[in-house]
Amino acid sequence: MWLLVKDGPPKVVAHPEAWEALDDAGRAKVLAALQPEGEDVTGECILCDQPTKLQPLDWDDWDRCEVGARAIDDHTLELKLENPTPYFLELLNHYTFWPVHPPTIESFGARTKRGTGWALPGKYVGNGPFTLEEWQINARSVVKKNLNYWDRDTVKLNEIRFYPIESVDTEERAFRSNFIHNTQTVPPYRIDWHKKNNHDSLHVDTYLGVYFYRFNTERKPLDDVRVRLALALSIDREALVKHVLRAGQQPAYNYTPPGTGGFTAGPQFKADVKEAKRLIAEYLKETGQSSVPEFELRYNTSESHKKVAEAIQAMWKKELGVDVILDNQEWKVFLKSVELRTTRLREPDG
Repeated sequence: MWLLVKDGPPKVVAHPEAWEALDDAGRAKVLAALQPEGEDVTGECILCDQPTKLQPLDWDDWDRCEVGARAIDDHTLELKLENPTPYFLELLNHYTFWPVHPPTIESFGARTKRGTGWALPGKYVGNGPFTLEEWQINARSVVKKNLNYWDRDTVKLNEIRFYPIESVDTEERAFRSNFIHNTQTVPPYRIDWHKKNNHDSLHVDTYLGVYFYRFNTERKPLDDVRVRLALALSIDREALVKHVLRAGQQPAYNYTPPGTGGFTAGPQFKADVKEAKRLIAEYLKETGQSSVPEFELRYNTSESHKKVAEAIQAMWKKELGVDVILDNQEWKVFLKSVELRTTRLREPDG
């Protein structure tokens, strides 16, 4: 499944021949393509991948449900959405909507169980340009050219090896030493160097996302809306994107990135250090404190997360006199702390 733009808004193409957009009844056409075992890709192949997102419904349930998905026939998928979503076709480009092989899913009981092994080498059945040959956790994954792929003649690579490298610094050095040929990201402090010395290899692409911090409003001092608002108002977002991140990011003053579904939201607030200081002073006076109690900011291991957290920590100290402890955690530990709400301030899951 990939995204095309042709004389209008982006279109999602699940398969090579063609596509049809959602009609007035909310139906999307799923056109034929072959699985590696010579079977057609059908609407059921997409429904089978949605055990917790879009539950398949029978005809009796359909008229009563408010949200759902069903395959009307082999080539027609009907979807009911909770709200009008103008960028829904773009969402279908996400890998959670890619088709899977229903007989494989059923044989492993993978609709309702995790860890069944259906996606392991020798078990996984897909319709992409490569097949999974090797998967060593925390070591490497290897894929090889799929000889049954519908457009196999245009696939030039016979094999690709993927290496899970946690440190972006290590990843960047591996690229410069020719150990790997493509990276997922670049350390912010190395972007300017690559722009100057390695311009042809550096590709900066737009990513639809919003970076934000989440407050635990059940713990002091973040249970007070004035403190939370003051922290938000005192962040210099322009300085963050220009001097810390350096990759063309835009300051965010709302939750909807510009151009989402053809819509650009206006700012919901603006930075205001003077107002932030007033809110903190009012909070301190009312609570009888001389300073805002110290709290921690937790983030999962990432050089970019670390740089952003350090910059915001310095801003809050300079403008508001607020002391923040930074706590870096490995991904699994971080997720557990989010689940248990053991911290006051967290960066997003990413």
